[in-house]
Amino acid sequence: MTDPADEQIVLLAMTGHETSFAELVLRHQGWVRSLVRRSLPSATAAADDVAQEVFIKAWRKLPGLRDARAFHGWLRRIAVHAIVDQVRLRHDLEDAATDDEAETPVDLRAEDRIDLQACLSRLTPGQRLCVLLVHGEGLTHREAAEETGLPIGTVKSHLARATPLLRTWLAASDPCP
Repeated sequence: MTDPADEQIVLLAMTGHETSFAELVLRHQGWVRSLVRRSLPSATAAADDVAQEVFIKAWRKLPGLRDARAFHGWLRRIAVHAIVDQVRLRHDLEDAATDDEAETPVDLRAEDRIDLQACLSRLTPGQRLCVLLVHGEGLTHREAAEETGLPIGTVKSHLARATPLLRTWLAASDPCP
């Protein structure tokens, strides 16, 4: 849900008001860039380009936004699609896997979070994106599947494979060098 203060700015931007859109970019560029960079850690320059492309696409598609209150989720969807496109372009996205693996939530201690970024970068792009969307953005498995265009079984599989890896790496005495 979009911050109520953003709603009026979104409504103005939807009419083509460039200054309002610039304000939205300033307010949201931090988390968009963070999501993109965490999803594409080995391609920092490409990640910045993808983040910029997210806002270009958002500007072009903004008049079609149906509800100004849905701006945050709508922008996240554009970002996720841009990330998936970049990963596919780089031929890094894993093939679909079986969906019979159990859902396992990530349970991180505060001190583990320090090394989380390094450990996330060791995951495959598909695993990393699913972890960030489900555990970082709070999406359900179904929502993550819808956002990425991956089958729900693949999202569950990515999470089931990534979670024990992250736990093992973060529990190590020298995690994710």
